[in-house]
Amino acid sequence: MLKRQSKQRRRRGVFLSHTGWQRLQAAEHKFEVQENQGVPSTLETLSAKTGLSPNTITKVRRQQAAVDRQTLEIYFNAFDLALTAEDYQTLESTTSPPATAEAIRGQVPLNSPFYISRPPLESLCYETMQQPGALLHVRAPQQTGKTSLVTRTLLQARENGLTTLIVSMRLADSAVTDSLENFLRWFCAVVTRNLGLKNQLSELWDPFLGNSFNCTAYFEQYLLAELDEPLILVLDDVDSLFEAPDIAVDFFSMLRVWHEIAKYGNESGNLWKMLRLILVHSHQIYSFDDVHVPLNFGVTLDLPNFTQIQISDLIERYGIGRADILAPKLAHFLGGRPNLVQLTLHALSQKNLSIEELMQTAVSPESVFADHLLQCFKLLERYSELLSSMRQLIQSNQPILLPPLQSLQLVRLGLATCQNQKTQVHCQLYRAYFDSVLRQ
Repeated sequence: MLKRQSKQRRRRGVFLSHTGWQRLQAAEHKFEVQENQGVPSTLETLSAKTGLSPNTITKVRRQQAAVDRQTLEIYFNAFDLALTAEDYQTLESTTSPPATAEAIRGQVPLNSPFYISRPPLESLCYETMQQPGALLHVRAPQQTGKTSLVTRTLLQARENGLTTLIVSMRLADSAVTDSLENFLRWFCAVVTRNLGLKNQLSELWDPFLGNSFNCTAYFEQYLLAELDEPLILVLDDVDSLFEAPDIAVDFFSMLRVWHEIAKYGNESGNLWKMLRLILVHSHQIYSFDDVHVPLNFGVTLDLPNFTQIQISDLIERYGIGRADILAPKLAHFLGGRPNLVQLTLHALSQKNLSIEELMQTAVSPESVFADHLLQCFKLLERYSELLSSMRQLIQSNQPILLPPLQSLQLVRLGLATCQNQKTQVHCQLYRAYFDSVLRQ
């Protein structure tokens, strides 16, 4: 008797590739800026534009469930894109299924479906960088989306022919920041190296002219003169320089002069129009009053927390229950903090638990928030005045008056909010956590 051979079931369908997702994101963002006044697209908006159901659009965007190729073609064509073989993968061409939802603990990857736009920030950031000699100052507490916003701006800029470069100020170690000369020579050398140019510091640096003048001349006479297209230079982690206040004051004063030179309208000014600066700044606590650091120039973007609508959008992308019920609870419990919302939704998508169960164990050592909360406590523990102020906020159910500097620092750290000069704890999670640790 012949043994019947079992047929292996053929897996059908395709899902977006990294390249396809990047192209689709860029096209959607262009549509939002040009036709939707910078407002991010909802599932309903995308459904109306593509003719696909919200459920199908969710499948495509999450990159976790296969769809037929024609669906991707319809989606791409709606944004004037032609679907190519590089835009998708077949289930048969890979031994592993599409990637599951990742825990977002820092920068949201460019190909991630979990990046949430916060209009008009994206359009304002990109439009500012189109201006000759522009300077943009992006600031917010840690892990609130600064780098994710900037990297998407740079992607658009590169697609439009601009050169982009990122320099982290955290790479300037103590040997570099022991003097202004060492720091500015290091800064020039790093930019030169990353532009692929030969180091000319020994030839162009004149010790009799002063450090800020030398750095300015090096950029003007050499680096900017070599550019064929505008350069967007991102200075990341500029707050790390605040621990060296003498260097910070001189460095940011020099950047302000650069920004002003571009407005002169002469030959020198035309060169400086080729440079567009982005300063990325995380709010921290410093050993001196950083208000005196001259950063009040250019365009400043303070990143807001997620709104309830944006939280609802993210819930739909994770595909975990009814957004109309879950979004208000998360907005109240987490205050819209982007990193906390991402951690929560990832946990709910990966574990068999409810939002109520997660909230009940939120301040336990095993919580998904444990590392973040401990970091917040250790930070405040170093500053008795701030810890005392937080204790006062916890003990009151109403907003209270705090000394202005303590209130400002807590707000900058994202731990409190202030309205009409009265301060309160930012969200229920922070209230529950600090209540538990400060009452011990």
